[in-house]
Amino acid sequence: MSNDNNNFMSLATTVLGSYGEGIVVDRLKQKGYKIAKFDEEDGSHPIDILTWHRDTGYKIVEVKTKPRMTKYACTGIDVADWYNYQLQQLNLNMPIIIVWVDYLTKTIYGNEIALLKPSHKLPASEGRVEIQLFELSSMIHIGNLTDDEVIKLRQLDSSTYER
Repeated sequence: MSNDNNNFMSLATTVLGSYGEGIVVDRLKQKGYKIAKFDEEDGSHPIDILTWHRDTGYKIVEVKTKPRMTKYACTGIDVADWYNYQLQQLNLNMPIIIVWVDYLTKTIYGNEIALLKPSHKLPASEGRVEIQLFELSSMIHIGNLTDDEVIKLRQLDSSTYER
């Protein structure tokens, strides 16, 4: 593994994201999904999880391990990621689902990007990129977090994400 991958894998956001991805993989397997995932040692990867279910076929799942906002009934992602996911969905001709692992609500929720309701954007500011917000009302409940998962997520979260 290269030194760059060592640095990437030790970033607080990478550790938090990997933990969230693991939680989502467990819940999807419990619901009967087959999972293909990149090896964490490969470093950054183009997609988080590829799923297959006999009822729904193949789907890409992108995991965001961050709590919802408290000022608005919204959650969000970087605008650049939002545009990238839309482009990937067109190029791959495969649905992409964005899933949030949210320790504030103790839940896992998300939806296909075509069904998410963009709310508004938070402009970039010092130390933060522009954020696309999505209404929580457009989310589908995927599962609940255990108390131990919530504790671990709180311990790992060092973000200054505006809530």
